[in-house]
Amino acid sequence: MLHKTQGHLVYALDDAYIHMAMAKNGALHGIWGVTRHGFTSSTSSPLWTLLLLITYVVFGVSEVSPFVLNVLFSTAAVVVSYLVISKQMASRLGVFAACLLVLFLTPLPTLTFVGMEHVLHAVLTLSFVYLSARVLSSDPGVPRNSLPLLAFLAPLLVATRYEGAFVVFVVCILLILKKRGLLAGAIGTAALLPVVAYGGWSLSQGWYFLPNGMIMKTPSLNLTVGGIVKTLLGTRAWGNAWDNPHVLCLLITALLLLVLHLRRRIVWSATACALATFVGTTSLHLQYAETGWFYRYEAYLVFLGVAVIAAAVGDLHLEKPSWRVSREALPR
Repeated sequence: MLHKTQGHLVYALDDAYIHMAMAKNGALHGIWGVTRHGFTSSTSSPLWTLLLLITYVVFGVSEVSPFVLNVLFSTAAVVVSYLVISKQMASRLGVFAACLLVLFLTPLPTLTFVGMEHVLHAVLTLSFVYLSARVLSSDPGVPRNSLPLLAFLAPLLVATRYEGAFVVFVVCILLILKKRGLLAGAIGTAALLPVVAYGGWSLSQGWYFLPNGMIMKTPSLNLTVGGIVKTLLGTRAWGNAWDNPHVLCLLITALLLLVLHLRRRIVWSATACALATFVGTTSLHLQYAETGWFYRYEAYLVFLGVAVIAAAVGDLHLEKPSWRVSREALPR
C-alpha cells in the first residue's frame, strides 16, 4: 500500500483526517478546531482526538500515529477478549476459534487501518460490560477496586463514542433492578461528565451542545402520537436489524442463550447479565444510532456480541448428546 501511495499512509475515510487536523491544531496552535483560526465542534470522539493531540505533542505530528494507536488497541482487544472467553470456556481449541471470530468478524484488521476510534471503543465496551457483569452477579472473586474502576471506565467509554451511553444506561437499569441504585447513580453521573463538560465548552464557544456529526446523523425525534408509538414499538430498530443481518444473528443468538441461562434459574449470573447488557445495548443502538456504513458504527456490538456469546456457550457446559437409545427407554 505504501509503495502505491509514494510512502504515505492513506486512510479510507475522511473522518480520520478531521481527527488528525484537530489534534494538529491543538498541538501546534492550542486551538481545538479543524483549522488554527478557531474552535469547531467537529469531532464525534473527543477522547480519540485528545489521544492524538497528546501523541502529537510528545512525538510530533505524523499521519502514522492513528495507525500505531490502533495496532496497540487491537492487540489489547485480542487480549481482553481472550481473558473474557477463556474464563468461561474450558476448551483451548474453542477459545482459539472464538478469538479468531472476534478478530475477523469485528473486523479488527480493517478497523486498524481506518485510523479512527472504533477499536478503542470496542475494547472499553467489552471491559466495562465484563466488569459490570461480575459486579451484578456479586461474584466473590470481584476485586475491591471494581466499583471505582467502573466509574472510571464509564466516562472514558462515553467520551470515546457517545453510543457508549447505551451500554452505561443498560448497566444502570440492571443495577437498579438489583437494588443497587446508589452505584447506578454514581456510574451514570460519571458517564455524563464528559458529555456535559464538552457540551458546556462547545456552547461557550458559540457551537451546539452535541458534536456536529451527532446532530447530522442522529435521527430526529418525532413527538407526535404516531411517532411516540413507533418509538415505543421500536419500528426503526426492527428495520435496522433486518438491514444488518450480522447484527440480527448475534441478537437472536444472544436472546436464545439468555433464555437457556435463565432456565437454569440463576438470574443474576455474570453470563446472564452480560447477555442482557448486549441485547439491551444492541436494541438501543438499532433504534437511535447509525449502522451499516463501513461496518464501523456497529463494530463494537459485533466485538461485544461475539465475545459474550462465546463466553456464554462455554459457560453452559453442554454435554455431548447421546444418539443411542437404551433398551429400557423402548416401549414394551
